[in-house]
Amino acid sequence: MGEKKQILRTEPVKQFLIQSAIKAGKEQLRLMEEMELCRKFGVSRGTVRQAIEETIRLGYTTRLPKRRGLFSVPGNSRISEKSRMIALLYGCQDFFVVPQWDMAMISGFLDELSLSDNSNVCIPRMNKITQETLLSLEMDALAWFHPPEEYAPLIRNLIGQGYPIVAVPFLYSDAYHEDSEHYIFVEYQGAARKRAELLAQNHCRNLLICGGSPLSIRLLEKEFRKTPLAENVFTSDGPLSSLQTILRNETIDAIFSFGGISLYQTVIQAVRALPDPRKILIQIDPGITERSLINQNPDLRILTGDLDSLICSRARDVGTKTALRLKDILKKREVERK
Repeated sequence: MGEKKQILRTEPVKQFLIQSAIKAGKEQLRLMEEMELCRKFGVSRGTVRQAIEETIRLGYTTRLPKRRGLFSVPGNSRISEKSRMIALLYGCQDFFVVPQWDMAMISGFLDELSLSDNSNVCIPRMNKITQETLLSLEMDALAWFHPPEEYAPLIRNLIGQGYPIVAVPFLYSDAYHEDSEHYIFVEYQGAARKRAELLAQNHCRNLLICGGSPLSIRLLEKEFRKTPLAENVFTSDGPLSSLQTILRNETIDAIFSFGGISLYQTVIQAVRALPDPRKILIQIDPGITERSLINQNPDLRILTGDLDSLICSRARDVGTKTALRLKDILKKREVERK
């Protein structure tokens, strides 16, 4: 495990130095100092030195007698001079756990890029994401999966400056939807239909939707109303008091909840406060933590349905589209330069 972590730390530094050496072309240029690399990538000096040794071993850089620093090797042709460096960000980037459907999304992205022999991917370690830190990476393009909504102004600003970026928000939001060329949103229709089918199979008439984006709520309501027994649909943004009010005043057969483990726990708390909690079907999307939650509450009716394969397939398609969109943006830029 320690060796894998070290590779993740050294790889961005190594790829940056390789790209810098390639861009130097036939000139022998002095490359970035060790301490500058430490600050740029947020890693230790030992990590930087290990990355440097790798680039020397591969023949991209060298140290010169009686001269301090690291230098590019002129005319290096191991990688095409048109080689692209693409940064991959996920969420807030400092430390992240990738769920199974997002693994499929990132795999689709990487697999599509692997078909291009002139693309390399860098996964930078960033404790703080700002426009300055992103531009300092000196990447040719950026793919950002699930950026938090507070970064929407930053993304819009980068787009306005012509920076080649494709963002894949976790949920649909008007905060992002300014330029469709630079955003890809997950397609919710298929999942909404599957969820509605599961509710119909359990003879649900009155549904409470808790959490989710406006688009996903609209689609699920539309699909649920198509089912034979459907009568009413209610919505809640998630506070315990709101859930308890609806459950107390309305006849509810099922709750569909989408928004993470803390919201699911709130839903369970509200259902448990009812005289007969077993009357309510709780439906949530599948995942490792969600299955753990189900195991902890065996006396409740909590279902995920057979959505794993659908979600993973859809996520992989999103990753592939992200890579294709980035390729198109970069090609347009190359044509404009010519």
